[in-house]
Amino acid sequence: MLKPVIICGTGRCGSTLLMQLLATSDKFFIPSSYPFESRFLYYLEALATMSTMENSTKLLADTILRDPTLKKIYSGILYHPFGLREFVNSEVMRVEIFRHFYIAFSKSILSESKKQNPPSYYAEKSMGFRVPDIFSHIYPVIINLFRDPRDILSSVMQFNQKRGYFSFAWTDTDTPFSYAKRMLPAYRLMLEKSKLHLEREFSIKYEDMVLKKDDITLLLKKTLNIHVNNEEVFNNIEQYRQHMTSKTAKLSVGKWKTNLDKSVLDLFDSELGEHLIDSGYELNG
Repeated sequence: MLKPVIICGTGRCGSTLLMQLLATSDKFFIPSSYPFESRFLYYLEALATMSTMENSTKLLADTILRDPTLKKIYSGILYHPFGLREFVNSEVMRVEIFRHFYIAFSKSILSESKKQNPPSYYAEKSMGFRVPDIFSHIYPVIINLFRDPRDILSSVMQFNQKRGYFSFAWTDTDTPFSYAKRMLPAYRLMLEKSKLHLEREFSIKYEDMVLKKDDITLLLKKTLNIHVNNEEVFNNIEQYRQHMTSKTAKLSVGKWKTNLDKSVLDLFDSELGEHLIDSGYELNG
């Protein structure tokens, strides 16, 4: 079975860059290209959940459907009509269906592999920092990706301006201050999870991916026993120009110093000061 690897992070934290790096390893199967938004695990979770529910209304309202692309797919999946709760444990059944769906998904990938050495891993981006509990039954490796939240905010602002529409939960009434204040819990969780070092869970810092590439190469070698090709990614960065908000990856570090107002920076210092320092980031004040 392919070992699942889940990239946990928020928008503009570097998850696309990390997926690009992992895709340079022969040991990884990644079914989509840029921007790597295919989420088969979430789809399989929905299939398993729907097959044990007597009414689909709750599922369609759950956070599992935050992805608008997945909403369209799930709305056409039929729920179970026969009153399963009378004679089975629906949660046990849901878990077993999900687990067997993933095993079948994994086996089918391996059976179609044309490589002399078939892949060992399957990688997917998570939807936010909380991985669904059901995923634990396929024993994934979780990579907590984190970045200076002030640079995340700066990048979101520039990305929206570049694309000409609001994304990453930015509304037409938001200001940098109101958006930052609303996102503080997510940023706090991101920095807290960056400290986790468990058997199948570790962290990668965005700034290290672009400034200390060799360190990340060694980390991935140590944790996943893979070799990634940094040059293949960074020498072909122009093809991802539409995704970037800086001329180079290095220049994306520390842009908050010139792009954010003092009131926003003071908010980060007061609300996330200790977390920023613990994660190796300097304060503004």
